[in-house]
Amino acid sequence: MYETGRADLMKRLIIKQENCVNCGACAMVCSKWHYGVFDKMKSNIHLPSPEENSKLQVCVQCKKKVCLETCLKKAISVDLETGALVVDNEKCDGCMKCVLGCPNRAPWIDKQLKKMRVCDLCGGNPSCVVACRHTALFYMELEEYVQQKRKTVAAERRLEQ
Repeated sequence: MYETGRADLMKRLIIKQENCVNCGACAMVCSKWHYGVFDKMKSNIHLPSPEENSKLQVCVQCKKKVCLETCLKKAISVDLETGALVVDNEKCDGCMKCVLGCPNRAPWIDKQLKKMRVCDLCGGNPSCVVACRHTALFYMELEEYVQQKRKTVAAERRLEQ
């Protein structure tokens, strides 16, 4: 199992689903950053199709890394600087164990390449967060986000009184 003393202090992606309008900007910049083209289908972010009726699926780099533990080919590792998942495409055979093991179903299988795709945090500066105009994505330590949320809720309550 992957854990370090820094895991709780590392930044992670936080999704505020109620703000997501499924515009696809996050997926477009992700594909441009990683593959040099604006193509949602080449993104490391899985956007739900209208038929799926599901939510934005982005790896939040959780502490427990179940996908890593369930990968039989040992194709997934962790970047110790960012805490992000890294996929070895030479080892990955697209078996879907990582997808089925993930509580968020964030990894997804590129059907054309038969390889797993997952967010790697763009080396520590996620392009999707910058591109999201609807503030649905944040990149910060979880505790920092919780503190911000508490301040916002407290301010809203003061306004209601």
